[in-house]
Amino acid sequence: MKRFLFIIFAFILSMHIALAANSVTDTLHEGEIETYDLEGTPYMVVVNSVNEATPHTANFIVNGQSTTDLEDEQSFKFFDDSSIQIRSFSLNATDSNNDAVTFELRLNRAPMINMPLSRTLIEGDALALNLTQFSSDPDGDTLAFSVLAENTSAVDCDISAGMLTAQAHTGFVGNSPCTIEVSDSPSNSAQPRTANDTITFIVQSKDFSFGVPNLLSVGNAFAGKTVSQTYTITNQGNMPLTNINVTHSIDAAYQATISIGNVTQLDPGRSATATLTLTIPKNERNGQRTIGSIQYRAVNNASASSAVQINVEGRLRISQLDVIVDTE
Repeated sequence: MKRFLFIIFAFILSMHIALAANSVTDTLHEGEIETYDLEGTPYMVVVNSVNEATPHTANFIVNGQSTTDLEDEQSFKFFDDSSIQIRSFSLNATDSNNDAVTFELRLNRAPMINMPLSRTLIEGDALALNLTQFSSDPDGDTLAFSVLAENTSAVDCDISAGMLTAQAHTGFVGNSPCTIEVSDSPSNSAQPRTANDTITFIVQSKDFSFGVPNLLSVGNAFAGKTVSQTYTITNQGNMPLTNINVTHSIDAAYQATISIGNVTQLDPGRSATATLTLTIPKNERNGQRTIGSIQYRAVNNASASSAVQINVEGRLRISQLDVIVDTE
């Protein structure tokens, strides 16, 4: 019996010795709680927010009760300040039996990434984004980027040297999300952390068309008189047209003017009324003739951020001008 008790005592003593020499190396993340067992009693190391340059305490919690009683436990205060950069520290925890564990705690805050909600692309075109403009690391760690998810049948997302290149497939029109992951490389050998965010690429069609009549018949016009004819122009594309510009190649003798009112933007599917006014020369003779054409141009701003501009053009040919010489 004594031999058995001695064996039990020796085993317990060896456990105490082992615990006294025990050490834990771990990474604590901001706001995380880690639990360690010391002589069957759970000790929890709590790291509070480290976003402020004020002292914080890594407390030990015994049986669910927070304590900073230094008779049994030791606490460690640290600063998180850009000028101090304390990101690793050690502390010793002891219980009432003087069993101890040494904790080496390495702090690492997660990087941040905030991608734009969307960018507009024209099918078949590409755009590049500098990912460092949308990400940061509170500890100043070096960042690496990767594509976490993409729709390879719509928009290919590739990353090189911190630059994201999005290539839209020809023939695809619609929305295509791309998820970017950023990871840090802690200088204190703590475990790396990651964050991710998603950007949606809105792919527009290249088929922008400016709908104008192919042929305009002015009808009867009297020599020496002014005649007007109205017609419509339509945005047959899928994005607004701006900077609408009207030119013509009508014989100067007809003193042609074209007006589309105060239209500064033509939304998809919308039409505007245009008016052509001609003054028939007094010496004009009877007969039908083609006197020229009208050209319409507009700019389609697919995305102000990507500076994609597409010029669209409509041409109207005046081929039916019946001039009647007024004999009055």
